[in-house]
Amino acid sequence: MNHFNAIQKRIIGTGSAIISLRTLGIFFSLPVFTIYGYEFSSSPLMVGLALGSYGITMAMFQYPMGRLSDRIGRKYVIFLGMIPFIVGNLICWNPVNIYGLIAGRLIAGSGAVSSTVSAMVQENVEENQRNFAMAMIGIPVGLSFLFGTLLGPVIGAAVGIRWIFFITAVAGMISMASVLFINPSLKRIREGTRGKLNFNHLLMAGSGLFISAYMAYFYFHLPLISEKFLPVSDFYEFLLPSLFIAGVIAVLSSILADRGKFKIVAVGSVVILVASTPFVLFLSASGLYYLFFGSTLFFIGYALYDIAFPPLVSRLSSTGYYGSGLGIFNSFQYGGQFVGGLYAGAVLSLYSNSVVSSLNALLIIGMLFLSLAFLLLVFRNLQGNS
Repeated sequence: MNHFNAIQKRIIGTGSAIISLRTLGIFFSLPVFTIYGYEFSSSPLMVGLALGSYGITMAMFQYPMGRLSDRIGRKYVIFLGMIPFIVGNLICWNPVNIYGLIAGRLIAGSGAVSSTVSAMVQENVEENQRNFAMAMIGIPVGLSFLFGTLLGPVIGAAVGIRWIFFITAVAGMISMASVLFINPSLKRIREGTRGKLNFNHLLMAGSGLFISAYMAYFYFHLPLISEKFLPVSDFYEFLLPSLFIAGVIAVLSSILADRGKFKIVAVGSVVILVASTPFVLFLSASGLYYLFFGSTLFFIGYALYDIAFPPLVSRLSSTGYYGSGLGIFNSFQYGGQFVGGLYAGAVLSLYSNSVVSSLNALLIIGMLFLSLAFLLLVFRNLQGNS
């Protein structure tokens, strides 16, 4: 952090706190959300809808919030976006029925500020320091993803899953208060300027959509499969070593990415996610070791995805349009979470059919290969432009 002045440090620290606390709260609930959903409905489709509904409003509001922040300022949009995030999680804390849970998730998702926070940080540091600044945010966010996944089942078993949403709301209040202590600058949009978004942005957004759909599918099935071998309170027995391995590899990969090796890390993330599919889709229910190996591959791949993709999207965006560029990427990403959650619930309703199982595997693997193809096309376009 010695690379930055006092104002920049405060902005980076606040941005890191906002995103990492939100990420921590989200991933607290994901490993046990399906179990919580079944407390209110016996329908896999409704539980899948509850899981994915957070993503659809995140997708709808991400780009408009990013565009709004380009015009009126990041600080105001971030503060505004924290309100529905807090309210929605408080509703999920005591939803009464499955429809209340879905409503709470929809409201929480409408507080879509992640692209605005990233844009705020990147436009307040020098261009040659942006990768390092995003790394300073990416490390705690990655740790939030890892620790949230690990600690969510422990907290849920200790005090009840519903209290995870209360804790998430409190985390949102803390991050909301931190916004009051910053005063970021804003590089305003020049009216009439063309080329705000390009084809590479859409390719990255499509790639992120497919990966996020697989992520939602994975987290829908993780607690159901895990309960076959362990009670919720003991999920940590396989999650701890799995996440530790993923965390070590993620830290080493972040160093590699910060040295300009984004292509290796980005492509590697998708390849590893593809490698996880045989274990996640077929073998995980056969034994705890298969579940452990498949989960480890997934966590590694998803952690590398989080490290490499957002900074790459920022590199594609011109000055003054970071909110717009990251907004469209995050919109597709969260849209993928909605599709993945709903799709997982629908597939589980038909999963007794072996033909459905095989078609499901082919579809998911095909989506990941499309994601890889889109990513490689972006790198080819960038090489051609240079």
